[in-house]
Order: sequence, then C-alpha cells, then structure tokens
Amino acid sequence: MTAKDTATTDTKGLFRAFAPRRIAVAVVAILPAALLTLAAPAAQAAAAGTTADPVPAAGPLMPDVTGRNLLGALGAFDGRTRVDTRDVGGEQRRVLWPANWKVCSQYPKPGTDLTGRTATLGVVKNAETCPAATDPDPDAVAVP
Repeated sequence: MTAKDTATTDTKGLFRAFAPRRIAVAVVAILPAALLTLAAPAAQAAAAGTTADPVPAAGPLMPDVTGRNLLGALGAFDGRTRVDTRDVGGEQRRVLWPANWKVCSQYPKPGTDLTGRTATLGVVKNAETCPAATDPDPDAVAVP
C-alpha cells in the first residue's frame, strides 16, 4: 500500500487531504449568499425611495421629566448633556441630595435638541408643592 492509497482509505488522512478544499468550497458558496442577504434590505429601500438606515438625531433630545423625582429625572438624560437645577420654591437652595427633590418645570421644552445646550430643571423638595408658575429658563431667572 502506498502513501497515496493510505491517504484515501484512512479517514483521518482523507479529512486532512480534502479539508482545505471543503472549506474553500464552503466559503465560496456561502459568501455570495451572505452578501445578497445583507444587500437585500438596502436594495428594497432604494426601490421604495427610502434609505435603509434612518438618519440619527443630531444629538440628545430633552426628555419630559416634569413631575418626576429629580434622581430619576437625571437618569433620563444622555451622559453628554449638562443639567442645571434651580430651586423654584423661592428659597434659592442648592440640591445636595437629588432623591429629596422633585421636578416642577424644565427648560427647554421636551423634544428639543440639546446639542451644545444646558438643560435646566426647576425643582422643589419632595414634601413641598410646586408653585403655580415656574420658569426655570436661565435667562428669565435672576441668579444672585
């Protein structure tokens, strides 16, 4: 028996002899199918006159946090957004523990793009009621 006959009759030798060809054939057969599968949504979207990927928003948007606990409200913001708080209860206190405060108002309005802007929240202590008219707009509130 020659080495060639051993390679064709021995299962380990057979696997070693034909394994590279099998892998190459599998890659050649699967790769075009995978590319067609990936290209199909883009082709369908192009035929429909739309793009496959929606255009992302320019930046983080202002969430609606009015009435929420300040700690939970702060968690709703994107990590890139600066958030300032203003005591709208009239005492101009500083927030040291956000869990003890609630949001009465916000500026800018919900849905506004916050790229390069600061979100301002008008807050009071949890036990207090929100004033009837609060405006946390930093331009409208006099800072001492």
